[in-house]
Amino acid sequence: MALKSFVKYSADSDFPIQNLPFGIVSTKQRPYPHAASIIGDFVIDLEEIARAGLFDGPKLRDVASEVFSKPNLNDFMALGREAWREARSTLQRLFAEHSTTIRDSPTLRQKILVPVEATTSHLPFAVSDFSDFSLSMHHMTTMGKIFGAPKLHPNAEDLPVAYHGRSSTVSITGTDVVRPWGLFRRANEAKTTLGPSEMVDFELEIGYIVGTGQKSWVAPANADEHIFGVVILNDWSARDIQGWESVPLGPFLGKSFLSSVSPWIVSLDALAPFSVEPTMRAPQPAPYLRDSSYSAANSGWYDVRLSVELTPAGHTEPLTIAKSNTKDLYWNGRHMLAHQTVNGCSTRPGDLLGTGTVTSGEDPSVCGCMCEMTWRGTKPVPIGQTGLTRAFLQDGDEVVFRGWAQGEGYRVGFGTCRGKVVPAVEPKWK
Repeated sequence: MALKSFVKYSADSDFPIQNLPFGIVSTKQRPYPHAASIIGDFVIDLEEIARAGLFDGPKLRDVASEVFSKPNLNDFMALGREAWREARSTLQRLFAEHSTTIRDSPTLRQKILVPVEATTSHLPFAVSDFSDFSLSMHHMTTMGKIFGAPKLHPNAEDLPVAYHGRSSTVSITGTDVVRPWGLFRRANEAKTTLGPSEMVDFELEIGYIVGTGQKSWVAPANADEHIFGVVILNDWSARDIQGWESVPLGPFLGKSFLSSVSPWIVSLDALAPFSVEPTMRAPQPAPYLRDSSYSAANSGWYDVRLSVELTPAGHTEPLTIAKSNTKDLYWNGRHMLAHQTVNGCSTRPGDLLGTGTVTSGEDPSVCGCMCEMTWRGTKPVPIGQTGLTRAFLQDGDEVVFRGWAQGEGYRVGFGTCRGKVVPAVEPKWK
């Protein structure tokens, strides 16, 4: 029988009782960042639940008031998976349809359930470090063709390739995307240009957040014990700056000006019912990447549907321009953590591991970035029925990512990850 709550919400709500993700909010009654969850259209104030003594399990009863009053979730994440599960199961018990503790107490309901419009979301975790991978074979293949490489480098099938990102510019959804300055060379021009990027792009990604750090290799079969949860990630890119600087060491300024994340961290337990076999995967990976726990019901891949909406500058209606699915990735979150740690690299609570662009094929409608959709700007795509086209993003364009896993009569969603491109800031050297 499907779990139900006394809190009412629609069947297409991202936040049913089956979800209960974790985040950080501030409210009018508590105007500082502290821990929260969400159900339907109500934020659940976890600090208030802790103050009421309702986190009464062995892992949380002595520490809940402290960890849920912090401005980020890192201390809670460091407690480990048993504590994460205890918190979520406690919330499911307290908000179940016939549970009376909160439902029948007007005082507790007023303190604990806050309308979402009366809250402000904050970055839910302090980002300890950021690695961005490239797990989509579709994305790597198409980008290779765009840049003149008809065949993938052999390492793409051997390992989940990655580069070291910039943790200082990971920001909460809604942060403006300031068009970055940099050096680039236009096609058919011999001279390098210094100026605002002309190729600002989005990248549709999923981010895995490390909960408990490790100082040695994490096997894929054990990775879920260390992964706190998942967010939607937009790793904004300046393709012209990226293209000019990337030889020989890889991306730098073209990828470090902003990365946006959705406000709610969805647990792997909430995603577990949506485990699927992927559409493609490495048939015989290296020993350190082999998942001894693999099965269709425990694959490490999830049937998470993703969409990209664009509201062009001067318009008010968002238009869906692409859809993809994480089940089409070649590698998964377990592989990312195993690969990150195989050389002895340590991890810490708050490490962010990005999947890279989630692309589900070659058609522009299933591509996760404009560089793929438009063949690096040479084939602009129409934006709905507006009569407009885009090669890359223009100032005033707003991009919104959505993601959800569809169950029977409910969905487990992430909320939105949005950002609007705003004009470049005039540099001081001018």
